[in-house]
Amino acid sequence: MAELTLSAADIASAIKKNLEGFTPSLEARTVGRVTSVGDGIANISGLPDCAVNELLE
Repeated sequence: MAELTLSAADIASAIKKNLEGFTPSLEARTVGRVTSVGDGIANISGLPDCAVNELLE
């Protein structure tokens, strides 16, 4: 079986090459947590903008 040897310079070069085209983006999202589910009703927490009987995605 052939042995694969990589130098630190090769690894750094590959990482730099992959990062050249990277453009970070920001996205604001409101995330909550399902605390319990039963009989077609889900209790949630952490979504202060939601109302009773509101359909959530």
